[in-house]
Amino acid sequence: MLENVGKTDRWVRTAVGSSLVLLGAWHSRRGGLASALALGAGAMLLESAVTRVCPVNSWLGVDTRGQEEKSLGDSSLRESATEPSLEPPLAASDGEAAPI
Repeated sequence: MLENVGKTDRWVRTAVGSSLVLLGAWHSRRGGLASALALGAGAMLLESAVTRVCPVNSWLGVDTRGQEEKSLGDSSLRESATEPSLEPPLAASDGEAAPI
């Protein structure tokens, strides 16, 4: 999946996700569904903030990145997506393969 979470969105997800994790952890001693849901939702928000990818945004076609973030993210994805060449490196002087 491509990155679709912008800078402001990341900060909000980090704050809300951390709060939900702490709230869920605090109330987990009592057990219950609410604490488990808070922990799960908080963990998912933190994960999407760290990876900058949100499946829900993708399904809805939402991209909260700014124009500058989009251009930076796209170029880094292109660089990481290229596979290394299996060809041996060429020698600089005569065009023959360099010894390994």
